Amino acid sequence: GHLSRELNRFKALERFESTNEEVLLTMASIYSQLREHQKAISLYRKALELGGEEYEEEINLEIALEYENMDRFDKAIETLQEALSRKPDNETLLYELAYCFEATDRYQECIGYYKEFIARHPFSFPAWYNLGNAYQKMEKLEEAIEAYDYCLAIQADFAPAYYNKAHALFKQEKYHDTIQVLEESYSVEPPQAPVYCHIGECFEKLGEYDKALFYYRKSLSLDESYADSYLGIGMVMDLQGRTAESIAFIL
Repeated sequence: GHLSRELNRFKALERFESTNEEVLLTMASIYSQLREHQKAISLYRKALELGGEEYEEEINLEIALEYENMDRFDKAIETLQEALSRKPDNETLLYELAYCFEATDRYQECIGYYKEFIARHPFSFPAWYNLGNAYQKMEKLEEAIEAYDYCLAIQADFAPAYYNKAHALFKQEKYHDTIQVLEESYSVEPPQAPVYCHIGECFEKLGEYDKALFYYRKSLSLDESYADSYLGIGMVMDLQGRTAESIAFIL
């Protein structure tokens, strides 16, 4: 097919220009698309050796992604950690590493890594955020909230930390606090349907059914297909004794 033709052209080029990292990177990405991951990795490594320093972070990320495609998450983690030891401020690498830990349920290891990382780079807000997420996955909610607070102290306009902090507070049944954090997020990012729905859920838990309905409807005014809000309205009507009406929303 088209890719194999491309590859043959590049193989001809490679004989003349095997010292050109642009050619190597293009060939590596073609091998990747052909699912020849090991071959792609060796070309990426060759490009790195040829002085691909300026692309070092991007190339290491590509190598990690090839390992993920092969289900070699251990090697992906190793590659990302090595890259981060040289480029600790690369957010993409930090998030990709968190994804690898999560995909393999290595939350304890994840917490250990980010704590050590933060000891060296205390102002890395993505590290605090990823640490919070790992604590949250392990149901260590107090620690999660503390990590999100550090993240927000460093980067006050980072919306995901507000949403995940709200989620942890909700799990602790602190519904007033949850509402407050979600309202704080308005100034950072205009609320989307899930935020209004979450506030509706808090009012539902607090037994304030009219407010709950108000927020569920507000959520639907932003996204009329947001299923959780229909379900919320149905549940509240049922709780209000309006069971016949509620059935239309739940079905």
